[in-house]
Amino acid sequence: MNKLQTILPDSISIYPHLLAFDLAMKRRLESLPLEVLLVYMVDRVPAESLPLLAKQFDVLGYKGLRLAKTDQDKRNLIKKAIELHRYKGTVYAIEEALKSIGFADVKVNEHANGHWAKFSIEITNTNVVVTDESFADLIAMVKEYKNARSELVSVNMVIEVEDIITIETDQVVVAAELRAEDSVIINGGLFYDGSEDYDGAFDHSSDSDSVTFN
Repeated sequence: MNKLQTILPDSISIYPHLLAFDLAMKRRLESLPLEVLLVYMVDRVPAESLPLLAKQFDVLGYKGLRLAKTDQDKRNLIKKAIELHRYKGTVYAIEEALKSIGFADVKVNEHANGHWAKFSIEITNTNVVVTDESFADLIAMVKEYKNARSELVSVNMVIEVEDIITIETDQVVVAAELRAEDSVIINGGLFYDGSEDYDGAFDHSSDSDSVTFN
């Protein structure tokens, strides 16, 4: 037996059952994927471990995980957790918390309605579906990260819609990009399914057209 194959001291390596156990454990440990053990490499840890990490870093529930819809959002939130707790109670923490769960453009406006303790939030949303329930969750998350004396008075959400419009005439077929923007009051899910009405005031070539949100 090569001494390098076991870490047992000479005094007990002479016993076959102890030597067999040591070698079996050695083979088992050598077969384990080391990346699974590197739990703080958040971008590589298995998805099923993310809730455990979220608990450890205290971002469960309305502190973030409840609103994180994708595994990538969960990973972003966990990586931001220490920073969010460090700056909790500030405008920065509110903005970064919402960004970590998928809202790319967030702005907190202080002194809303001319009052020093009131604030509002503007969110430009391009890829997050918002319903009544998730909108209520968003408000609850803001309350987790705001300071105790401040009062949230409004959330203004801007929905951006982008589509490719193909215009066919007798002479030419033109594919043009359309961008529409509208402020909405959340009431159930809002989806863009191509059924909205265009007013026909423009030709979709180098300008734009109006979209009516029914």
